[in-house]
Amino acid sequence: MTPRAERWPAVLQNQGLRATSRGGHTVIYEAVRAQLDPPLGSILRPFNRMRARRNEVEYRSSPL
Repeated sequence: MTPRAERWPAVLQNQGLRATSRGGHTVIYEAVRAQLDPPLGSILRPFNRMRARRNEVEYRSSPL
């Protein structure tokens, strides 16, 4: 079964942890990666690339 990114906060909540707005998705990814790499590092890495690309596109500063 491939881990789905929207379930990652549940992994943290199961341990009594809660994601906040500070650090956003980066913090969630890093916390899950710290716990699941290995053995799931090769499966998790594409999610980080997609997260970084989405962030780059969504928050790119627009010229005035």
